[in-house]
Amino acid sequence: GKSDFDLFPPDIAEKFWADDQSVLKGQPVLNREEFLFDEQGRKHWLMTSKLPLRDQNGKIIGLVGIGRDITKDKVAEEALARERSLLRTLIDNLPDCIYAKDAGGRKILANPADLKNLHCESEAEAIGKTDFDLFPQELAEKFWAADQKVIQGEPVINREEYVLNDKGEKHWLLTSKLPLRDQSGKIVGLVGIGRDITERKRAEDALRDSEEKLRQSATQLERSNHELQDFAYVASHDLQEPLRK
Repeated sequence: GKSDFDLFPPDIAEKFWADDQSVLKGQPVLNREEFLFDEQGRKHWLMTSKLPLRDQNGKIIGLVGIGRDITKDKVAEEALARERSLLRTLIDNLPDCIYAKDAGGRKILANPADLKNLHCESEAEAIGKTDFDLFPQELAEKFWAADQKVIQGEPVINREEYVLNDKGEKHWLLTSKLPLRDQSGKIVGLVGIGRDITERKRAEDALRDSEEKLRQSATQLERSNHELQDFAYVASHDLQEPLRK
């Protein structure tokens, strides 16, 4: 004999009452999520359906409701959503390129650092595209061959490779790729991480150039020393000959 206003807080009761009025007008509610609070103030979620209750003449005289407790499912969904939000925050703010591809080589995830290398303005612009859509043919074929090994179960760890920037200059990455598996363990794609090592490569090139120049200078100095020794020997010989005479 009690109404929702006798059993629930006013704000929740008003929501239930408004729904009930719609059902009583012949508009059923099917599989809608709603919540209430228990005596300890804890939120409980229900999957609710409400149907008009009719008499023998078809007149609506009330309603019938079914509420399935989905609290555990909602708690799990909220925890998963928090984890996804945390993971996406990390992915989007790391300086390394992070991406994922399906088994056909199509992009299914790309963080801002990766989008910069792809010359894409947004992730939506990259999703669904392959390396053949995003890179020159020669690079795309190289990336594709490496991806096929990963999809067959062979990870790539810390391999140096390059992409081209807007000016056509090489941009070096230290790349790792791992198989992406579904819940059954089947490989359904790959996940890749690329760390920018362009400055390191430039420093290494500069060091090699310096070492080469140093070797050339040492060789020239050694040649000059030999020439000086030869000159000193000849000069000494020429000076000693008149004295002997």
